[in-house]
Amino acid sequence: MLLDIFEKHADGYRIWGNTLEAYLWMAGILLTGFVVKKYCAGFLSRQLYRIFKRKTGSKQYSLEFVSLLRSPFELLLVVITIMLAFDRIDLPANWTFKFGKSIYVVEQIIVSISKFIFIISVTWIVLRSADFTGFVLLETAKSHHDYNGEQVVKFFKDIIKVFIGIFSLLVILGSVFGMDITSLITGLGISGLAIALAAQETIANLIGSIVIFLDKPFTVGDLIESDKIKGVVEEVGFRSTKIRTLEKTLLTVPNKKLVDTALNNITRTGIRRVKMILNIEGVTKHETVKKIIDEFKNKIDQNGETGENHQVTFSDIIDHNLQITIVYFVLTSDLDTVAHVKEELNYKFLETIEKYEVKLSGSISLGKE
Repeated sequence: MLLDIFEKHADGYRIWGNTLEAYLWMAGILLTGFVVKKYCAGFLSRQLYRIFKRKTGSKQYSLEFVSLLRSPFELLLVVITIMLAFDRIDLPANWTFKFGKSIYVVEQIIVSISKFIFIISVTWIVLRSADFTGFVLLETAKSHHDYNGEQVVKFFKDIIKVFIGIFSLLVILGSVFGMDITSLITGLGISGLAIALAAQETIANLIGSIVIFLDKPFTVGDLIESDKIKGVVEEVGFRSTKIRTLEKTLLTVPNKKLVDTALNNITRTGIRRVKMILNIEGVTKHETVKKIIDEFKNKIDQNGETGENHQVTFSDIIDHNLQITIVYFVLTSDLDTVAHVKEELNYKFLETIEKYEVKLSGSISLGKE
């Protein structure tokens, strides 16, 4: 057994075909690599951050960048160390093992695993760099209160990471497993057509999300109304948009639906229309009706949050009831402010009705805002 391990050559004994010096070099490289990997990873992270700082002009978040990149750089250094160490020796060609009906050479397995981990570590570094870039852009958008910018950054960061993952997978299949990437891509193109046909809705929603980001019919925080849907936009994702309804429920709407249907962005109008119809008893004298209408107009004029273009009219006589129609505009799209103005004016209207001792009849009709 020992004779199989130790072989005598002209330059001395060899262990599994390698000199003692080769094994010492291998051990030294491994020891050195594992000792200094932490410091080298930090150094490489800081150098990469300096390049990033020069390109972007950003002088913040250096600690965040180093913490994100340290672990993937450590993994990269470990695999490089192992590759350099095993390069100092030659593994016996008869070192093989059988798995099923296939026979594998140990040296080839080690090389393939090293390539695999190397590609994974480089991919990890690229993904972490994308995360950091997205983080910086996201913080910039937040500092400018750009809610739409926040959603755009999140959306495109995820898309870029998906493409990075796909590219890495193709490299692994070609480099590690020896597959013909050209034939694979061609095959994926044919099968991808079938998948696309089966996933038309998903693709349509993805395209819808891109249209939303580019065309910007609404942004996060906008109050929108579309096809019996009314609420505040909270998030725009790959497939759907999350909307907080007026009843405070969270509604998930496919992006395709929001793109294909007519949509009213209430926030961008800057104003809210309020309409109310009061029915008073038909026995009320016409002088009293005129005074009530004049006072209603004055109350609206005196409110600092309503527009000039308001109407208070004696609009109709229905079923022995006198109908007064009130239409005014609140100079904001904020629902809370609108509700406050409506409440304040309703109290004023009620005071006027009580002042002239007028009785309401029928029901109060509230028009669409």
